[in-house]
Amino acid sequence: MMLILTMTCLTCLIFFCFVMSLVKGVNLSPSEQKLKAFLVRSKPIQNDPVSKHAYNQAYDIVMDLGEVLESDNDFVKYDGVRVMFKRISEFRESEQIQHAVVIKPDVSGCDKTVTTLKVVK
Repeated sequence: MMLILTMTCLTCLIFFCFVMSLVKGVNLSPSEQKLKAFLVRSKPIQNDPVSKHAYNQAYDIVMDLGEVLESDNDFVKYDGVRVMFKRISEFRESEQIQHAVVIKPDVSGCDKTVTTLKVVK
């Protein structure tokens, strides 16, 4: 019984390694390429270029966040991070609406989410 269990585990491990070598592999034979295309078919390919406006907006947010974090006053940092979080949330929402992507937040573990920030020196 133990021998059959061991052989089954080894067979599953070998099959898993074979599938991973197909998915991650290069220089595949034509039949391996067809099998790889079948296995990876459901993986979405995102080659959408980022618009110049979205890039500039994200760049401005990151640069403003850097300026806020360079401040010596902890209260300025706290308020700045809160403002940046709101700007980032609005940016993400506008980009998701623009590209028709809906991402639902995972709230399965809790009923309410409480944001707390802690200043660490």
